[in-house]
Amino acid sequence: DLSNMGFKGLIPKGIGNMCKLKILNLFGNILDGGIEEFLRSFSDCPNNTLESLDLSFNLFTSQLPASLGILKNLRYLNLGNNYFWGSIPKSIGNLSLLKKLDLSYNHMNGSIPESLGQLSELVDLYLSANSWAGMLTESHMLNLTRLKYVSIYSEEPMSLIFNVSSEWLSLIH
Repeated sequence: DLSNMGFKGLIPKGIGNMCKLKILNLFGNILDGGIEEFLRSFSDCPNNTLESLDLSFNLFTSQLPASLGILKNLRYLNLGNNYFWGSIPKSIGNLSLLKKLDLSYNHMNGSIPESLGQLSELVDLYLSANSWAGMLTESHMLNLTRLKYVSIYSEEPMSLIFNVSSEWLSLIH
């Protein structure tokens, strides 16, 4: 737990070489830049054990990289309250053990990929305060049988179209 320590700059990519690391909490620091190099460093540990990653409340300013899909053992991912932008990468579908995903309060402005529907263990999904575009369909929700809560509101105009059954709409807040 390295939360609220006042760390500045990039995340040292050497952290990804800690192959037995299970929980990494860098919440509330002054970390900035992108996270691609940091995430790619986990590829040196093909059997990495990281289950929980919290990078929320920092100053990250990049797109979410496809290398996010490397973290296949993640159960909890919080990237909220940063300055990430663009779409969610399709590789999000590789995180099949994920139970909670928080991308809220960023500058995400792209689409939500259908691969989100591969997260069959997902219980909580926080996508609020972004400017999502495109269409959210039944394909996005296909295997999300454990999903209990979806937060996707925005105070800014959003061009996201919901084409889902009323059963799914009841989960969306």
